[in-house]
Amino acid sequence: MRLTRSRTFGLADTFRLHLETAPTWVRVKGGARGELARTGKPYSEASRANALSAASSFFTYLDKVSDEGVKNPFDAVQRPYIVPDYSPTPGYTEQEWATLVVTARDHHRVAAYRQRAYALLLTLYTCCLRIDSLLNARVEDLGYDEGDRVLHLEKMKGGGRKKKPIPPVTWDALQDYPDGH
Repeated sequence: MRLTRSRTFGLADTFRLHLETAPTWVRVKGGARGELARTGKPYSEASRANALSAASSFFTYLDKVSDEGVKNPFDAVQRPYIVPDYSPTPGYTEQEWATLVVTARDHHRVAAYRQRAYALLLTLYTCCLRIDSLLNARVEDLGYDEGDRVLHLEKMKGGGRKKKPIPPVTWDALQDYPDGH
């Protein structure tokens, strides 16, 4: 069956409506392992925007690889507006961070991991890093730039590269960890 232009636009808009109203899947408490039921709240605006973006990207790809060219039906679909600076995830307070860092340094259950946990948490906090950026960093990425100690990060959100300055207390923790192991 060949989809006509009006039919594909109708399918794209129907997909958008489905995302706005369909309940999400939730785990059934007391059910069989992996059992899910469609009883959750509808998808959040961020989830809907992500799904619509993925579908649109697929049609963009089809247009590039197709000999005939494919019109992207998602170009005409209205997407939810996402406030770029808003996150529903609450951040830690200064006191919570202090407690977390001190606990990692002095009270981690496994004493052998204390230096590593302390260095990682202190670097996350003082350098304002995302966990994936820090976990992708290597010892060779530590260095100097114009007299400042820096961490050269290859994989930042959005695919960029960045040099993050490292405060002295964090530098000392990072230097203590590799030397101790």
